[in-house]
Amino acid sequence: MPPAHHTLTVSLPPTVTDTALATALAAAAELWWPGGRHPRLWSETVPAPAGSDTAARRRAAEARRPVAPGHRLRAVLLRYADGLRAGAAATDGDLVLTADGSALDARSLRLVARVLRGELAADAVTPLDGPLAPDLRLDEETRRLAAALAVTVGRYTGEPAVRVAVPVPALDRPPYALGALDGYAVLTADLSPGRTVAELLATEPVAPAGAPGPLLAPAEGAEPPALELAAGTGAGPATLPTAPDALPVPAHQVEHVRRQLLDGPPGTPLHRLDPLTASESAEQRALGTTPKAPAPLRIDEALAAQVAARPDAAALTAGAVTLSYAELNDRAEEFADGLYAHGVRPGDLVGLCLPRSADLVVAMLAVLKADAVHVPLDPEHPADRRERTARDAGVRLTVGDPAALTGHPPRPAGERRVAGAPAYVIHTSGSTGRPKGVLVPHANVTALVDAVRDDFGLCPDDTWTCFHSAAFDFSVWEIWGALLTGGRLVLVDHWTSRSPEDFHALLVRERVSVLSQTPSAFTQLAAADRTGGDLSALRLVVLGGEPLDTRPLLGWFDRHPEDRCRLVNMYGITETTVHVTAATVTRREALAGSRSVGLPLPGWPVRVLDPPRRPVPPGAPRALPAGRAGV
Repeated sequence: MPPAHHTLTVSLPPTVTDTALATALAAAAELWWPGGRHPRLWSETVPAPAGSDTAARRRAAEARRPVAPGHRLRAVLLRYADGLRAGAAATDGDLVLTADGSALDARSLRLVARVLRGELAADAVTPLDGPLAPDLRLDEETRRLAAALAVTVGRYTGEPAVRVAVPVPALDRPPYALGALDGYAVLTADLSPGRTVAELLATEPVAPAGAPGPLLAPAEGAEPPALELAAGTGAGPATLPTAPDALPVPAHQVEHVRRQLLDGPPGTPLHRLDPLTASESAEQRALGTTPKAPAPLRIDEALAAQVAARPDAAALTAGAVTLSYAELNDRAEEFADGLYAHGVRPGDLVGLCLPRSADLVVAMLAVLKADAVHVPLDPEHPADRRERTARDAGVRLTVGDPAALTGHPPRPAGERRVAGAPAYVIHTSGSTGRPKGVLVPHANVTALVDAVRDDFGLCPDDTWTCFHSAAFDFSVWEIWGALLTGGRLVLVDHWTSRSPEDFHALLVRERVSVLSQTPSAFTQLAAADRTGGDLSALRLVVLGGEPLDTRPLLGWFDRHPEDRCRLVNMYGITETTVHVTAATVTRREALAGSRSVGLPLPGWPVRVLDPPRRPVPPGAPRALPAGRAGV
């Protein structure tokens, strides 16, 4: 199948006038296609020098514009302000010829240009119906270039096979024949694991069975996508297209792979061919490299520093109850004594089946003080799910009534384990299979808070909310993000969390400054915000837990400009301790519909790698492995 359209831009000598060119075009069209729809000449003055960026953009835009339906050819004459193209001979302008690929092939378009430039008589050109039988023999250069293009596209798309459609000359074509006469040889590159360079280059091209498919779009059935190489002279090897946006991958990367095909041993596995140059590969690796995080503490050790510094400051609020940092610490010590009295020892797993309340946070801290590991069991979840989670984790004790932990003698003093010891177990959602428990160390949590403390400006003046279930790891960020930076944590009860209007009123009443939400919950909150009260205290919104569509955020930015309330999209999974990357979202990203997850947090090196663990080109979909601090 020929391309939908293709373009040729030619310079005209100063002696050719608009009138003469229009007359020549009309006469040639009547001779070649009598009685049909004839092209006319369009003229346009570009108010810039021929060598300027403005002129180049105009030529490129014209080259991208397809031919109108029912027309074979479009001819546009571009005149420039100076009549000169930098570095070239004097010229009156450029003639941009665009042909419908089903009517005229590339060689035919060059014949049309020669006639209009006065180099060839119109009656010397003979229109023919086509196509003629194609010459499917590809020379080695063309075969290697087609293979390089297929390998490069395969690295971007991840497809196991890529089809490349190469324009080839028609057999026995008369020298001045006009029409869609040249054909296509289709080379299907099998890029599956284990294939070698020799096997790829030995692939025989075939004539397309029907259409080989449009550029980079899947053909019918399970056919791989097709690409096209630009036609050469008809006698030499094909070349890469030079028109803007003609290739879906960078041309220099295709050339880099072509050189590897030329210089490397025939037995080289295809997965070792790399479109990225050494500098591009280094640049991709550097994008995911972050400074190593400082040596983190245990969660209870980090919190002890806040208790010592601000014992009387408010630590958490749940309804009418507010606990200071000293009160939080003392109650957690009492609960830890109770856990010991019930047989909990270092490393044991303790289930916490408590609603979002002051007692829940106290119990979490108590389990850590007892050097045990807490397993959140949301009381709002079905009983069989809670039982399955507890059984899978192997909990020693489940706390459903904090009163059972009070009134016990002090536990004996003892050394607690290091920061690398487990702090909690949270089970994944099970959206990709059976839920699995993830054992997360203290160090991962304190490293997460330390990684963003300065960038987000987290400080004791902040008021946070805990909106999410303790069985959802977003709550880990909310609870310890607040308490390990000296802020105040407001626990949001079940019914308030289910009402966007009530939750908005809580944000206003408590003067919340740091808010964490899933995008779906934030959409409902943003709707309530249109008629809600003043959120002037809110300075940071962290979105996470779900993919973010930035486009609906424009209304939020109208009410809360980004210079007053920063909005951050954070990405991560339970196995990497809540968050891995962060991207500040602005009105610009919302207008562009950006899906970016941003850059990795300090201490969380992130790279996009293919199966052999090499960096992939920008924009290529692959796995996103994360390392070090959060894993």
